[in-house]
Parts: sequence; structure tokens; C-alpha cells
Amino acid sequence: MLRVLLLVTLALTPFATPARASGATWTVDRASDLVADGSLADRRGSLRFVLAHAIAGDTVRFGDIGADSIFVGSTLNVPAGVAVGRTRTEPCGEADRPLTNLLALPGLSGPIITLGAGATLRNLALANAATSGATLAVAVLGGDTDLCAVTFGAAYDPEGAPIEVAAPNAALSIDGPKARVHRSRIKGAITISPRGDASVIGDALGESGEANLPLARATVTVGADGGDAARQVTIRDALPRLLQGLIGSGVPGGDDLPTHANHWALTPTITGATSADNFATVRLCGIASPLAVVDIFIDDGGVTTRAGTTTAGADGRFGYLGPLPGAGATIRAAATLNDPAVPARVGSSSQFSAAVGVQAGPAPACDAPLPEPRLEAVATVRNLSNPAAPGAQAGDTLRATITISNPGAINVQQIASQALQVSPAAFPIPNTASIVGGTGFFVQNLGFEGGVLAPGETAVFTVDLMTTAPIATGAVVLSGYVVAERVVNIPVVGRLSGAVAGAPAPRVWLPLLSSVGLPAPSTHAPAP
Repeated sequence: MLRVLLLVTLALTPFATPARASGATWTVDRASDLVADGSLADRRGSLRFVLAHAIAGDTVRFGDIGADSIFVGSTLNVPAGVAVGRTRTEPCGEADRPLTNLLALPGLSGPIITLGAGATLRNLALANAATSGATLAVAVLGGDTDLCAVTFGAAYDPEGAPIEVAAPNAALSIDGPKARVHRSRIKGAITISPRGDASVIGDALGESGEANLPLARATVTVGADGGDAARQVTIRDALPRLLQGLIGSGVPGGDDLPTHANHWALTPTITGATSADNFATVRLCGIASPLAVVDIFIDDGGVTTRAGTTTAGADGRFGYLGPLPGAGATIRAAATLNDPAVPARVGSSSQFSAAVGVQAGPAPACDAPLPEPRLEAVATVRNLSNPAAPGAQAGDTLRATITISNPGAINVQQIASQALQVSPAAFPIPNTASIVGGTGFFVQNLGFEGGVLAPGETAVFTVDLMTTAPIATGAVVLSGYVVAERVVNIPVVGRLSGAVAGAPAPRVWLPLLSSVGLPAPSTHAPAP
């Protein structure tokens, strides 16, 4: 009896299959999405079957599946160390000639496919099969992953003609270190969590030709969770990037606290862009982080491409000369740290600079004295509870506003509030502080820091206050300073606006427009 039980146990347990060495090749030869559709002996079957049995070191290849697409009903999981499509030692293939399309069926709200540590994904296209059920295309869950010639949000037939599909709600979520995304077509947002250190979107430093191919504009968001932020993330493609929730805008020689953005490259400033040959070429000057690699991007009719690369000097100045598609193009720049003195920050990319137009004229003098940053700030306070009342009473809600603007010619960096104080008759209401405008601002309960304003930009900080005692119109409710890199402290004083108690009612004198009751004008000529 014991022997019978033992045999039954061995027959039922999944560990009865003997272990094997890695390095096997699996072939996807059918378009089904069934986990049991395949042959272990032949190492063939559906993609879901193959991924359920592949182990680290194995390769998953695609044969003739008899269709252009595999319709996915639930998330596919690529095990750690498994290469899907092609290996890293092989050419990536072409993004618009995928080995197959992975189309998410309506109702799949999670990612279409996930990648474990060391996994490789090459030459596949991922999108939605219908306009409903928008989903995440790829989620990177482990470190050292590689995505090459992958299309997010589109599908193609074997001849490279597009197939009508819906784009995913988001293209890619990176939640592991050292992810690499190159030679791919991206339609949808990319998010990088605090665990996405050292990830690369496009060319790494010293590379050329690994850039991703534009399909539609996508935003790369590098976030923080309050305790950490992704570091040394390189983004050298024509993709807008947002450093979200990071404290500080980046400074040469700044600290390396994980929650700070001081290890990020400063947002460059283009100080001059001219063309002396009827807009065939452009010469420009600018300021970036010292020794940074500066990528120049040209926006021509809504299409942004990387036009070239230059290097900033030890003082941060850079110059560039390159072709221009025409008079209507605008120029942006982004910087990537490459200073060997701070190796822990090398590879960190900045946000885009403000766009500038190209002016006809001689080349700008890149060695001219640097323009000084300029900053203006003003504070106001108004009564939200009783806007027309003279002063405020206990229990009223006030809104304090600090408006900050950059009237100068270059970016103003590291904009922050200092020593902000509120009248003893009021206190800040938690979770009401916010700021609109600029980039890189981190808002606290009473104040802000780390912001950047491009030339002509304005940011408005607001916080609501609750009064605990009466406050007279004109009384100081908020005071403090606004500071920035290379800017003298600017005092801000917010006084309560509104009517003054006992003031006379304003009067307006209007001209008499009616002629009723007035003598009629004479119709006779004057006597000679």
C-alpha cells in the first residue's frame, strides 16, 4: 500500500520532471493562447506553453504560427534569463517587421507581457486588439533586461504594412535596474520607478544608432516614492521627460541623497540660435552641466528628432553647428552627465530645455559673458469665505498665493521658498499646497523647492489657510523669501486684500449722454 501511495504522489507532483540543463531552444509554432497547447518532447507549442516551461538560458523563437498575431487573454510572463524572439548576440531585427504581434484582448487590464531579471525581448509588436480595454504593454520586473526592435502600440503584417489596432494606455513600466530600450517604436508613456536605476532609453553614452524610432510622442516619467528615486537614468531620445516628485533640479557638486534630484543634469539653456545662410544651418550657444553630453533636438512641424550632439566645457558652456530643415523649426536641448569627478551621477539625463526659434543673423558669440538669471516674485492673500467682507473672521478660509516669473534670457534653477511664516491668527490647511507652472518643483505643506523656470515662464504657488482670530484688511498674513541659484533673496509679503471697514463707498462720475431737457441747438446762421 505504501508503494502505491508513493507512486501516486510522484505522478501528481510537478517536481517529478527531471531537471535539465539550460540553453535549450523552444519554438512557437501555433497562434493559440493555451498553456497546455504544446509538446515538451519537441519543445514546441503556443507562446504561453513555451514560457511556462522555459528556464534561464533558454531561447524562445517563432516559427510559422499560421497567423499574423497571437491574441493574449492574460499576462504572459517571461522567466528570468529567457530570451524571446532573438538573443542579445544577434541583430535585433526591424521594429516594423515583427516576428509576430501580441494583441491584448479586451478586458486585459494588466501588462501584456512581463520580463524577469535578465530577460530579453526582441522584434515583437505589442498592442490592443480593440479600442476598449486599454492596457500596459510591457512591465519590467527584474534587472538587466533588454528590449530591442520592439513596437509598442502598433502591429504589422509580414510585409510591414500596419494593421489597425489600438495603442496601449501605457507602453512600458520599468521597475528594475539596468533596463535597456533601444531601436524600438514607442507609442505610449514610459514610467520608471525608484527601482529603475541605470536604465537607458536609446543611446547610452558613447553610442550612436541605438536611438528608438519615433511612432508617436511619448513621455518618460521618472518618479520618486518619498524615500528614493531612480538614479543615473539615461534618456537621449526625442521623448519628453518628466522628473516627477524629485527634490531639486540638479546642481554641479550637489549631494547624493536618494530622494534628491541633485544628481540629475541641469536643464540646459540655449542662449542664442542664429542662421547666417538662409536657415540651411543653425549655430547655437548654451549653458548646461559642466562636461555634460548635450543632445540637440529639432522640432519641425511637430516631429522632434535628435539632430546632433555636443559637449559642454568645464564652465558648462556649449556650442553647436548643424543642418536646419527650415525657418520654422525650433530647437531644444537635453544634457546627460558625463563628469568623471562624480561617477555616481554619470548617465543622468536632464529635462528638455525651453524651445527657441532660430533668428537670421551672424553666429552668436558663445564666449560672451553669461547673462544673469532674473526672477520676480509677489505674494497675495484673499478671503475665500467672504471675498467682499472687510478683513477676515475666525473660521474663514484664506488663499495665499506666490507668483514667480522669469523675465530673463536664461533658465532660473533651484527656485525655492525660505523662511515662509504665517500670521499667528491663521494656520496652513494640510494637503492644500500646490504649484502650477515650471518644472521640477517639490511642494511641501508650506513652501516649495527645486523648481526651474525657463525664460518667460511663470509658476504660481498656492496654499489655503484657516483663520483662528480676526485679521484686518491689509494685515500681513504670509511673509518670507524666494531664492534661486545666482539670484539674491526676494522678499515676499502677502497682505489680506478686500474692503476696508468704514471706508466711503466708491463713486463713479459718468458723462451726461441724454439731451432731454436741454435747449435745442440753433438752426439759424449767426447774424453778420
